[in-house]
Amino acid sequence: MKVNRYEQVLLDIIPELIIFLQKLGATKTEAEDLSQDIFIKAWQMDLELSPLQLKAYLKKAAKSHYIDLRRHQQRAKIIIDRFGPTLLKEVDDSVFCAETIKNKQRLFGALEKLTLVEQKLILERYQQRDSIQKIAEKNSLSQAAVKMRLYRVKRKLRRLMKRGWKSE
Repeated sequence: MKVNRYEQVLLDIIPELIIFLQKLGATKTEAEDLSQDIFIKAWQMDLELSPLQLKAYLKKAAKSHYIDLRRHQQRAKIIIDRFGPTLLKEVDDSVFCAETIKNKQRLFGALEKLTLVEQKLILERYQQRDSIQKIAEKNSLSQAAVKMRLYRVKRKLRRLMKRGWKSE
């Protein structure tokens, strides 16, 4: 793949953006996701700015996206605090056979250990059966970011559930 000069400048700025976002308080995964989104938007816009102007523009855009993310997480926390516990308990027991009741308990235990944002993502995808596109639109994310976050949350759930099996 041949990378043109503009793309190379963008690629060189990405690690700086990740560090910048982490200094603002973002976790590493949030910083990587935000940087990826900013990179794609900047790449699609094909801005005609000098490298210094581009760097300043990208930092400002990243900061703005990070603030939006935090606001969204605060709203999600309020919703999860208000409705989340009841939604998790409403999972139909008829879906589970008698042998898997322990698995259900392990699952609920693992779900409770997830962050509120992770719980919300799982609820939207698997209980409300929202599409990746709909979740992306609701959360102001790209579809790739939603897929990656779902993958990470499922991987985390697997690890938490395995720990539950080992401790019994």
